[in-house]
Amino acid sequence: KSEHKQKVLEDDLAREIFKEKTRLQVRSHLELFNVIKKWADEKLAYLNTKEDISSSEPARQHLSLMDALRTAFQGQTDSNVPALKKLGGEIRAAKYETVYSKWVYEKPEEVSGLETRVDALWAEIKQ
Repeated sequence: KSEHKQKVLEDDLAREIFKEKTRLQVRSHLELFNVIKKWADEKLAYLNTKEDISSSEPARQHLSLMDALRTAFQGQTDSNVPALKKLGGEIRAAKYETVYSKWVYEKPEEVSGLETRVDALWAEIKQ
């Protein structure tokens, strides 16, 4: 009996460590989503603003800003967005299972939901 109890307790510890690691990933995923969302909200605010252009200089400035926005958008598309989705995939795939216990993250739909929101923001920015 004591040997079995020892194995169960060791499994409990390993499972709880696994849960903590996964929940840290979930927190990192949310933090990265917030960085992306803040960036996208700022860019959408600019894109939704109608400039009053009365000469060529402001027109050139705003075209330059649009070029910078496109470059930054591509940067986000190539770095933060794939990092968010990779981390989300790791969270959804995280599974602890032994003969004594099993566990998976309870809210994978929330992780997926954040990624869907980023996709919607990206579609809006591209319009």
